[in-house]
Amino acid sequence: MLNLLKQILTSSSTKYILFLYILTVTIRIAGTDEGNFPYWFDLGRDAILSREILENGDLKIQGPSASGTNDTVFHGVLYYYLIGPLYTLFAGDPRTVMIGLVVFSSLAVIPVFILTKELTGKKAVAIVAGILYAFSLETYRSGTWMSNPILAAVSLPTFFLFYWLVFFKSQRKLLPLLFLCLGITHQSVVLFVPWWGLVATGFWLEHTYNLKSWSSKLIATSFVAYFVTIASMILVQTRMMIAGLFSLNSVFEYAS
Repeated sequence: MLNLLKQILTSSSTKYILFLYILTVTIRIAGTDEGNFPYWFDLGRDAILSREILENGDLKIQGPSASGTNDTVFHGVLYYYLIGPLYTLFAGDPRTVMIGLVVFSSLAVIPVFILTKELTGKKAVAIVAGILYAFSLETYRSGTWMSNPILAAVSLPTFFLFYWLVFFKSQRKLLPLLFLCLGITHQSVVLFVPWWGLVATGFWLEHTYNLKSWSSKLIATSFVAYFVTIASMILVQTRMMIAGLFSLNSVFEYAS
């Protein structure tokens, strides 16, 4: 990973990445200027709860409730730790908080550029991909959605970059970072658990074409990175189960 970053930062790609990032930020800030974004109950709830982290010293382990689960399944709490300091710093003004979230979510254009360049070997194609990302309505919506899925707007493109490097370029040492991105994605949206199927497919494909066995230490480190990332979610659902407020049946009902 360090070698990859070094190659990027010392190459002519740096200026293009910076341009694409600034372009993405500019488009999103212009689109959400003067509070031009939806703000309803869930967002207000998240604002109040997240501000308590710094202002009241109330550390959170439970994230937002997953829709349609009757408050029995919860997303990760990482989102609260992202927006909490912003709400406190900007005195609860969601318009300024949105700017902070845009600065964060626009980082996704970086793995998009790098992955495209890795796949095609052509800088021009990567630049076009970055421009398309910056102007895409879908990525604009996900990158300006003031809710927990905004974490996945960055973690998913990064996940796919590491997926390519680990399973198709045999850079196995990056596996813990792949699992870390997967954990952050699950923190963002608990429904993204089926992405594990893609990881399993990657292991199978990589093993098919590369018979060298995986290091048990590397595998263990990767799983530790994943479970540390989702530890708060496991703790919350365990407490809910002990209290009789959560069961596996509710998970299947939510999935269906």
